[in-house]
Amino acid sequence: MTDTHAPVRRARRSATTSGSTTAPRRVRRKADSTTVLSAEERMRMIAIAAYFRAERRGFVAGHEAEDWYSAEAEIDELISRSQSGDATKPSGNSVSS
Repeated sequence: MTDTHAPVRRARRSATTSGSTTAPRRVRRKADSTTVLSAEERMRMIAIAAYFRAERRGFVAGHEAEDWYSAEAEIDELISRSQSGDATKPSGNSVSS
């Protein structure tokens, strides 16, 4: 007789054996003061922040540089605060503004 309440264990399949093309999930870890952000990661964060600024404006042309420079300042401040341990302190330079 089989126990119907026993937990079911499923075998983990890799993308190559299952035929799936989905990327592996990323594990988010809490950043500490020793975390180093690469130039590529910083640029990606700036690009995302600039995109959201443009989206809030309705993607009206002519403000791309302003969006980029504002996003760059915001991300650099965020990085600076996280490295100094002040990441929870609100800033006047927020994405939502």
